[in-house]
Amino acid sequence: MTASLYFVELIVRDLDAAVDWYREVIGLREVMRDEARAFALLSAGGAKLALKRGAPSTSSVLLAFEVADLDAWVRDIASKGVVLEDTPKASREGYRRARLRDADGYEVSVFEWDRKRRDGTDAVASVPSLD
Repeated sequence: MTASLYFVELIVRDLDAAVDWYREVIGLREVMRDEARAFALLSAGGAKLALKRGAPSTSSVLLAFEVADLDAWVRDIASKGVVLEDTPKASREGYRRARLRDADGYEVSVFEWDRKRRDGTDAVASVPSLD
């Protein structure tokens, strides 16, 4: 039997601000909110991102989101005043990524697959299927 990831939970200082940030900057859709428990659930493709009010601990968390066009995404968030930690970079593994931090300091990586790796092999073809 194979398990599937349903959600990752982040503890955030300001639930409303965090929900707004992930909706506006990353483009996630809010699917549930429980004000009494200070909890929200956002759709992130095949998985979900849960946000819960509390005291954040950001030391070992990285969220990575795939987009079809990294340059267009960077232009879009720049128009909203969002600042990246550095310029988009290419990796040897065959993707380009941009890094930024959310309002609580969590590291967020947004990436697109680059068809060709530096060694000339097709990066996307070598990614294992989850099916």
